[in-house]
Amino acid sequence: MDAQATTFIPYTGGNDENVEFPDDLENGPQLRWEAYKSAWNKCLGRIQKIVRKLHEPIIATVSRDIHQAYSQRFPGLARPELPVIAISNPTGSSAFLDEILGGGENDKFLVHLHPTKCSNLTNAMRTLVSGFTDKYSKSGGSSLSSYDIKTLDAWYDSVRQERRATKQSLPNLVVILHDFERFDVTVMQDFLYICSLHIPSIPLVFVVSLLSPQSPTYLHVTYPRWVLSVLRIRQHTTPSGPRILDQILLETFFDPSFMPDIMLGPGVLSYVLEHLERYEASVDSLTHLLKLAFMNHYTSETYSFLSSTSNAPFDMTACRPFDDDDSSSFNIQVLNAERNACTSGIHAKRVGCRVLLDIYAVLKLHGFRIHGLTDVRLALSVFEGRAASKADITAMADAIRKLKFADVPLLMDVLLGLNHVDLATVKEIQREMPDDGDSKSLRVAAEKMAEWFLEYTSSITRQLEKSSKLWYLWYTGRAPFPVELVNPSVRSTIVGALLRPTEFTKPIRSLDDEDGDDAIDDPPVTELADTSILFQRYLESGRMVNVYDWYTAFKDVLDVQRDMREEPSLARPGSPSKRINAAAPPGTPSRRNPPGTPSRKNAVPATPSRKEPPASPSKTKGKGKGKEVDVPTIVEESVKPVKSTKKRRDKKAEEKWQLECHARFIRGLHELDYVGFVKHTGRKADHVFRTVFEIGDDEEID
Repeated sequence: MDAQATTFIPYTGGNDENVEFPDDLENGPQLRWEAYKSAWNKCLGRIQKIVRKLHEPIIATVSRDIHQAYSQRFPGLARPELPVIAISNPTGSSAFLDEILGGGENDKFLVHLHPTKCSNLTNAMRTLVSGFTDKYSKSGGSSLSSYDIKTLDAWYDSVRQERRATKQSLPNLVVILHDFERFDVTVMQDFLYICSLHIPSIPLVFVVSLLSPQSPTYLHVTYPRWVLSVLRIRQHTTPSGPRILDQILLETFFDPSFMPDIMLGPGVLSYVLEHLERYEASVDSLTHLLKLAFMNHYTSETYSFLSSTSNAPFDMTACRPFDDDDSSSFNIQVLNAERNACTSGIHAKRVGCRVLLDIYAVLKLHGFRIHGLTDVRLALSVFEGRAASKADITAMADAIRKLKFADVPLLMDVLLGLNHVDLATVKEIQREMPDDGDSKSLRVAAEKMAEWFLEYTSSITRQLEKSSKLWYLWYTGRAPFPVELVNPSVRSTIVGALLRPTEFTKPIRSLDDEDGDDAIDDPPVTELADTSILFQRYLESGRMVNVYDWYTAFKDVLDVQRDMREEPSLARPGSPSKRINAAAPPGTPSRRNPPGTPSRKNAVPATPSRKEPPASPSKTKGKGKGKEVDVPTIVEESVKPVKSTKKRRDKKAEEKWQLECHARFIRGLHELDYVGFVKHTGRKADHVFRTVFEIGDDEEID
């Protein structure tokens, strides 16, 4: 067999190592933040629009009651009644209540009262009077007190004269009471009674925000009859509950007419539904969860800023695959193509959700229901790669076959009324139906509709992950919800903050810092806060902590801090001979000083260990079984004269320094006791139990 000739071309390039591309753009965090704000504001605006649409009927009713509060006459009453409008479950908080008057000129005749500003009757009256007069006051000076309701009467009389001169209508004065259950009952009794004595000369209308159910209201249960007799109460309830939340989710994430910058996948939305069903079904809770999901997407994906079409001020050359002049335009074309592919797939899924929901709605009108299958669950199943379960789809197809003859054309009309849907088969079935609509032809049409329904549900189950290679920029897929953001580990966070406080307080460094390094050395113990110093010495002790030794070790660190303040050369980084490495654990060689190096003069003494405890002071009467720990007494007994390192300090300054050490130690000890890191023994007055173990190792905390 003849040998095949080959040509060898030697490599003449350089011996450079593999080129390392950066993991992030130079201004990547800023771009992601801008993209997050743009995406979230778009989603939040959609939610607020839906909520306003749901609140329109009740807002119209409440506004009518406010404007007609004094227009109706009730003859036979002993005295005029104070109009009170009670609104139960206001999901929109103050924003919803502000929409009652519509803002603008009406804001001058609107006052918000909160429980914190109405602790007593004087403060409540002052807040009411000044809330109106400060907004519209023209003349300066008055002989009346700021809490006198006569001031409000005189102010409204001037407004009345001005309005009549300009032929304008006189508005009512609206007072909104937020969180009415938190107001002091005795204060509000007198407050409402005083206001009722000055109507209708001062046309006050109270809007009460209640969190309790509508019947019986909090007013009828709590306030006495003599207060209720001067009130004319009108009750309203805002729409709330799972039905409202489902509508918000459907119109935000499953409506073909709206396209958010990112589509939350079934992994996130399933947890949101479960959380709302189990804990709190409110609009505020839903908004909070969605905001966390958006924030997590833009912090976990490096190039998530590309999801926003409006966020384009970045350098495409930083992530270009080629080194030619056309690479930037090539990247933009590829990005746009991938975006169109992914968004088209999402839109097709949304259209499929709309078709299934409309068919399910028609079937529910005729008594067909699937237990546990809500509209949101049905729409979410489309994005999971399955149109509900096989049994549910089969049951819906059987229900279509069993529709009454008059309902088959109704189902076709509903489907043909949808936009952006290719329903050629449905149109063909409708054309084949005779005009007379006999029973046999309608039954055949129902059978064909059922077959079309089964084929359509199987066609919309394609997973979005296959529609684009960059699908993760616009779709979260099956990524789980960041549960740790909703229910964080408080204990581990507190321990981490005490051990490494700089990780929580240091500013975020930019990526272009020349001296930036991910491996940041822990600061020495002398640069930590008092509580962190105490906690580190706490971890170096045994199961029981001797308060004498604890204070001594803590005071040694404070002495080093004082020496470093008085002698700046000791803390100068450029003076290695005088550098104090107080961050090293007691009994171990320093990382900066090799083993065998003699200790420096001002090094922090090691905390006594369990095996070699220091000689404790003589026992006092405070020790004994069943005695409580008297920490101040123990600290006072453990004080010893401190010798100066550089100069002799006078006695008065030393006493002042010792008192400062006492106070700082007691404060840090109380903070550790408050968070549960200290447990009193009840037997030894000079010892306390540890409640945290095996935390001091760096590898365990990272």
